[in-house]
Amino acid sequence: MRDKSDFYIAFYEQLAIYGFLAYVDFSKKRRADICLNGCCIAYFTKTDTIEPNPYAIGVEPNTIEKLREILSRTALTFRLENAQSNFTENELSMIHAGLVNLRIQPCANYSTEETTSIDALIAKIESIAPRLCDTSLANALAYEPSLHLSEGIEP
Repeated sequence: MRDKSDFYIAFYEQLAIYGFLAYVDFSKKRRADICLNGCCIAYFTKTDTIEPNPYAIGVEPNTIEKLREILSRTALTFRLENAQSNFTENELSMIHAGLVNLRIQPCANYSTEETTSIDALIAKIESIAPRLCDTSLANALAYEPSLHLSEGIEP
């Protein structure tokens, strides 16, 4: 394999064989939208996973598993066995919330290096899952119920 783009091309071809279409996501939030019968039913994420479109209606339960199986078989063909060991967006969201919570704790006495490391991890996760950028503070406050606006954090 010359580069990973060969893998993506092969994956999109396999999807087409099974009747699915992949449309590149030019907003750069994910790699592609996966459609069936003209409807977007799933997303091919930047972490090389398949996530269902929560707004898709009438998608059979085994369809997402079939997409994941196609991805897995294509990855094995290209010897990318670890393609399915990436974090899901839900797992990234939980890790992100935990890191943001660590970062904003009022009693945190982190060194400059530790703060820089935490900020770099948060930025890396937000580059993979951009939807987390908008909800960083909300996730952190929801993650730690003892933090309230009345405890010295001004609105």
